[in-house]
Amino acid sequence: MPDVTKSDEVRQLITRGVLVAPASRSRLTPEGESRIVSEDGSAFPVVHGVPILVENPDEIESYSKQSELMNDGYTEEALEKKQNPLRLFFNKLFKSTFINPDVDETLERAFDGISADAVCLSVGGGPVRYHPRLLNMNISTFPNVDIVGDAHLLPFANDSVDVVHSDAVFEHLHTPWVAAAEIARTLKPGGRAFIHTPFLQPYHGFPHHYQNFTITGHKLLFEREGLKVLKAGVGVGPSFVFRKLGVGYMNAYLPKPLALLLKIPWFILTRLLAPLDIWLNRRENAHFYASTTFVLVEKPRAEG
Repeated sequence: MPDVTKSDEVRQLITRGVLVAPASRSRLTPEGESRIVSEDGSAFPVVHGVPILVENPDEIESYSKQSELMNDGYTEEALEKKQNPLRLFFNKLFKSTFINPDVDETLERAFDGISADAVCLSVGGGPVRYHPRLLNMNISTFPNVDIVGDAHLLPFANDSVDVVHSDAVFEHLHTPWVAAAEIARTLKPGGRAFIHTPFLQPYHGFPHHYQNFTITGHKLLFEREGLKVLKAGVGVGPSFVFRKLGVGYMNAYLPKPLALLLKIPWFILTRLLAPLDIWLNRRENAHFYASTTFVLVEKPRAEG
């Protein structure tokens, strides 16, 4: 369930005309606790305080249920398991993923100078909240999702959003250029978007997996929409790719006894190599074998 403060914020955005009907972009008006209507006559349900701002709620719900991976992982129980103190201790003790610190630094840069009433949206956000200012929008009412919406048809008015965040989402969008255009449309002039997407990762459906992004493709996706790239880089580096793809190959294609035999030395070797990413992520050619890439983009202000 969403935080109470986020539910209040969502209601304020409806009042301000920031949240709108996804297709017509007409203003919304609450009708009681379980329904919202738009000026063009469309009606949208509200489930436990979460507005379902999609054109076909049943179709979207059916789509989200296609992924066991997503529905099993996006539960209160799964979140509690991930936050188990013992699990966190061992993850820290046997750390094997060294994320480029530029990721967090660049994300924070997206929030520089925003006002107290700034609109900050995480497209595909939830069940975690990557930044306290972010409203999470996803395609179903998972824990910590504040708005149900479609990345291809954002339920936000033109020039109404200050910050957009999207992490590990664009590979799951069937037409990512449409989502990029929607981000460009909804950003205020001077607004920024931080997008972090896999490059060298195996297929993982949430519920589907359509494409990954090189750093060049990532930049071009948003430059085509008139957004200025402020920074682009590697998120998770080459040593992680070496470990992850090797284990994935063994699990997918080798007989289980042989895979188990090979994974033991592979586990030891790749754990020893993992800290190299602290250095490799800074190399000019790090993006050649990166697991993820990121971009920070800005919508230009009108001249004059």
